[in-house]
Amino acid sequence: MGKITIENAALTVMYDDQAYDFGNIQSVNINNPLENKLSGSPQNIGDGLSFKEGVGQPVTLQGVVREISNELRKVLKLAHSKVERIDINLSCEVTGDEYQLNRAIVQTDISNLNLSAGESAFDVPFNAQCTVNNYKPS
Repeated sequence: MGKITIENAALTVMYDDQAYDFGNIQSVNINNPLENKLSGSPQNIGDGLSFKEGVGQPVTLQGVVREISNELRKVLKLAHSKVERIDINLSCEVTGDEYQLNRAIVQTDISNLNLSAGESAFDVPFNAQCTVNNYKPS
């Protein structure tokens, strides 16, 4: 797997069989909560028991975008208010790597207010969640 850099990243939302692109992506963080854990014996015998933790927790995408089209803004507001499912694809135009969050929900309303000075005044938070089984990293 290569590395996706912000200047080569493409972030797309699929809603109702229509693709919508975010043209100005400032940052994206995807967190898969699955962790492998090991529990050792108090008597120091054996190799310990291995297990997965976080199975019931969602994969989260936290992003900051700018210059969202009115059409995409309406779609995200609708998907958020009706808790409808969207597909999200983060890909690299150079390496071809991609991360898919299928059947995701928009976690927070993109109309949340951000008042600040400077260029961060244009930041729009885009947060979404999907189940672990609907997360497909390349």
